[in-house]
Amino acid sequence: MSNIHYYFSTASNKKSNRIHGSSDSFSKGKPTHKTKLNLDMNFFDQVEHDKHTSKTTSDVNNHHNSHQPSRRTLRKKGVLYDADSGEVLECLFCKIHTGEEPGRIEYEDEKFVVFHTIDPATHLHLLVTPRQHITSVRSLKGLEGAKLIRELIDIGKLALKEENCKNAKFCFHIPPYTSIDHIHLHAIADHHTSGWWPSMKYPAWNTMYCKNAIDFIKELEEGSSLT
Repeated sequence: MSNIHYYFSTASNKKSNRIHGSSDSFSKGKPTHKTKLNLDMNFFDQVEHDKHTSKTTSDVNNHHNSHQPSRRTLRKKGVLYDADSGEVLECLFCKIHTGEEPGRIEYEDEKFVVFHTIDPATHLHLLVTPRQHITSVRSLKGLEGAKLIRELIDIGKLALKEENCKNAKFCFHIPPYTSIDHIHLHAIADHHTSGWWPSMKYPAWNTMYCKNAIDFIKELEEGSSLT
């Protein structure tokens, strides 16, 4: 089973004024230290048993030592699921939103968080994410889904700033070609300057694995199923 190693740079909790007010500041150059996260990139399910068990109410009341059976969990693309119910137990991006995991945040408000990707295609490559946990672009439906994508694009433009929007690309990867099970819009400044490999990951044209955000909006507004 192949794994990809994700690194997020961290720094001190120094506050600075940004678009949204105060947030964690990150130093330029080399990060102070790195946190290594192993994210399973295999498309097959990986089922594991959660080592944490909890006492039942009767156990606590009667001071017994018996525990509930351990929960069966599935870790897939940065998200920990209950293997039986499908409930989301943990999410890497949700933890970045709350500060539980490090991330270089560029913009945030009550609905959205924008942070730098760890593998940029150009000099400025941001991930625009809703705070609400949504698995992927294929989870979106109808006019409400189209509205959310428009909001993601608008926030992406705000975070990129006007001078970087002229040749910017806004796109989504399409499951199963996604890396994290939390919807994220790629906002890429000066897309035409990307190298050979980044231009294949985020091509100028639509492919089976990557599509321009505007085309998703059209499909949703027309009532079509997202492809």
